Amino acid sequence: MAAETQYTANTGLTQITTANASLTGSGTLNTTIWSVITGASNGTLVKSITVKSIATTAEGMVRIFLFDGANTRLLEEIHIPANVPSATNPAFEYTWNCDFKLKATNELRVTTQVTNTFNIIADGLDWAYFTGAVRSESTNFTANTGSNVLTAANTSLTGSGTLNTDIWSVITAGASATFKGCRIESINIKARVTTTDGMVRFFLFNGSVTRLFKEVPIYAVTQSATEMTFETTLNLNNFSLKAGWEIRATTQNAQAVSIVVEGNDWRYPAAETISSFTPASGTNVVTEELLHSLQVPANLLTTGDVLRVFAELITNNNANAKTFRISVNTTSTLVGATRIATVAYTTTTAESFMRLFPVISTTSLGCHGGDTTSGQTQYEANTGTTANVTVPNVASGFFILISGQKAVGTDTDTVQWSMAKKENN
Repeated sequence: MAAETQYTANTGLTQITTANASLTGSGTLNTTIWSVITGASNGTLVKSITVKSIATTAEGMVRIFLFDGANTRLLEEIHIPANVPSATNPAFEYTWNCDFKLKATNELRVTTQVTNTFNIIADGLDWAYFTGAVRSESTNFTANTGSNVLTAANTSLTGSGTLNTDIWSVITAGASATFKGCRIESINIKARVTTTDGMVRFFLFNGSVTRLFKEVPIYAVTQSATEMTFETTLNLNNFSLKAGWEIRATTQNAQAVSIVVEGNDWRYPAAETISSFTPASGTNVVTEELLHSLQVPANLLTTGDVLRVFAELITNNNANAKTFRISVNTTSTLVGATRIATVAYTTTTAESFMRLFPVISTTSLGCHGGDTTSGQTQYEANTGTTANVTVPNVASGFFILISGQKAVGTDTDTVQWSMAKKENN
């Protein structure tokens, strides 16, 4: 995380009752399999899950599954002993200290092997970043939980096979356009059937070649209602997987093995100042010309921020109008751009053009009227208009365009330098 990380408690709570012997996570939601906690937008750190009986228990099992929105993977089994609570003997209780990073919208779900009643409590923390103080060197993490189930036998040590038939992708690091890579903390290997001695193999795939990375022995375990399936954890000590690369896996024997990978993609906050220090002048025409283009990256601005745009302008001193405008567009072109500020000069030879635009929503900037007597208006020329203007989605990134237009083509309209800056709320 980072010094500016903010945490919000996310306490998951459910009660499970009806027997469900499935090791695949099948069942009816909140009837035979229950959702206990869901990952928030950056992810949720699930510190622990507590299983607390409220009555006499028969020997059995509580199972914890990962649900990714489409697939359910067995993650953990907790053995439940027979127990009769009394005035001096507490009801069964167990806490699984997992420190598991749960991906956004993913869920942890729970079942009971036999008809016992348990309260399931997840101790979770959602995390976000305080945008008012995030430094450019701060590391921002987004949970990346990978999973798959291996079934068909594959004895290859070279990674040959058919993808998701006998070699499976278990995690892909976030794309390089957004992330710097993925920190792999651990890989949970959990059989969901009786196993014989064999091997699970992990490979690195860089988009073109596959290379053997790790091998994990699988031991013979006979599963039952009271005997857990084979389970082990491969600790990768925060292995750094390059952006866009995959980890793939195979099983030596044809036995179903659930793989859950705990990863965190990371990136750094976008620079809050975008500038150009290359002077640009218009040509000998009277049409509007693009002089400076500043590219604002995705996710720099959010509702409640203020965008400040500044330009240092040079004109020649005469009575002819030299007009400068600020526009926004999804591309670096004036075609289809939305104008958000205008200023006109005649006798001034050097002037600064600065405007503040509050971010009303992801698609709306506030543009406020200025001094109409001097023509230095915030929105359209000589109107003093105040309005919220629909603009490209600021969360997706956009271009700030500074243009110039002259009444006489031989006059001078120069942008000496320009800057766009996020002003934190």
